[in-house]
Amino acid sequence: MRSLDLVGENALLTRPGALLDPAGISSCPGARLLSPQDREFLRLLTEYAASFHSAARLLGQTAGSILRRARLMNNRLHHPLSKALALYGRKLPKSHLDVGTRRYIQGQSGARICRELTISRRKLELILADLRGWQFGLRHKN
Repeated sequence: MRSLDLVGENALLTRPGALLDPAGISSCPGARLLSPQDREFLRLLTEYAASFHSAARLLGQTAGSILRRARLMNNRLHHPLSKALALYGRKLPKSHLDVGTRRYIQGQSGARICRELTISRRKLELILADLRGWQFGLRHKN
């Protein structure tokens, strides 16, 4: 059973398209809200690298770390709250949109968000709870 997992992992390492559909991710609503570093990484994977191995050589990292970063980005972009923020976030207060974008699309930690936006941990938790409630309301609106 373990050997099958390794075979699947090697297939992903040699074919980025197996994990990342270039048109699918770059056309994802949240892609425009990614950090500049993540946008550049996505562009490298979709336009220049034929495989995760070649991307790893270009970036001087291991193929596994490139694969992990791509998988995390894929998961973040396809999270329901990320899509809601990208499509309907304009209607939110700026503070909520900033926190939501940083947390759910860019994947920043709570500590970093608090530090960069100079808000308390409690305020951050309240905003994140508001965002989850807002997204729940969007999903069940009818």
